[in-house]
Amino acid sequence: MKGPPKGLCIGIWMCGAAFFLAIAQTGFAAEGGLPASEAFRQLRETLVSEKKRADWTAFLASAERLRVFLNGSPASVLEVARAQLELGRTDEALNEARHFVAMGQSHPVLDAPLFQPVRSAIDAHLSRNVAALSIAKPVITLSDSGRLAEDIDYDSRSRRFFVTSILEHNIVALDAAGHSKVFADSPDHWPMMALKVDTARRRLWVTEVALDGFPGVAPVDSGRSVILEYHLDQGTLLARYIGPPGSNLGDMVLTPHGDPIVSDGNGGGNLSIECGHPAADRSRRLYLAADDCHLRGRSTRLRSGLCSWNS
Repeated sequence: MKGPPKGLCIGIWMCGAAFFLAIAQTGFAAEGGLPASEAFRQLRETLVSEKKRADWTAFLASAERLRVFLNGSPASVLEVARAQLELGRTDEALNEARHFVAMGQSHPVLDAPLFQPVRSAIDAHLSRNVAALSIAKPVITLSDSGRLAEDIDYDSRSRRFFVTSILEHNIVALDAAGHSKVFADSPDHWPMMALKVDTARRRLWVTEVALDGFPGVAPVDSGRSVILEYHLDQGTLLARYIGPPGSNLGDMVLTPHGDPIVSDGNGGGNLSIECGHPAADRSRRLYLAADDCHLRGRSTRLRSGLCSWNS
């Protein structure tokens, strides 16, 4: 599996014209070849300066650049709408505001007098965005309040839920009536975290992580992660794949071919176990994107642009 393209993941919160940014940077080069964090800092400072000067034409141009930079994030769209309103371009601002609410968003700044010219046109959609919505209903109840459930998945064939536990270091299976039994204990007696059911192939994939500083985790094991492959019906452990040192494999998805992809909460990379195909060699390797290998300072053999750890 190839690693993600060089880019960044951004979470942004807006209050007035102030932005607060959390960036996970993976070598992204932005405007003028600048690193993403520096390009964002310059854009933010430019916007603040233009707002103070009430130079709304320049502010609009900068807001448009910010929207491109943030791939059309809701907050950036709202800043473009603000600039259009300050310039008296109500129709253009309304288009931006409609785009904002169409993304399921709401924000207190929409209550400001500046946005009143567009409020009547978006009020109905905005009300739907902020309305309480519940289509869920209780299905099962975990009777053990001390379990501290971490992840859950469902096997439609056996009609069982599977739940991992951080505190009890195991996986439990529950039927529709809520009756539970231990499916498997952690082989290493570590917290069990990510879990995914592969109903078609009758597999259960789970991660166990020696959480740093967690009670019951030996200091010598701290920072270790393992991916476990179980037979879904028999409950037997089929394979154990050791993750890179210092990793925290805390979340997982399965590809259509049943290959698990796990995220590393410590290193920030995405890892995959390449299972191959039925007619192919079934040997498996644990992969991490080459950029992350470089960041970790590991000396690792490259294969198809990926760093491989033999399991």
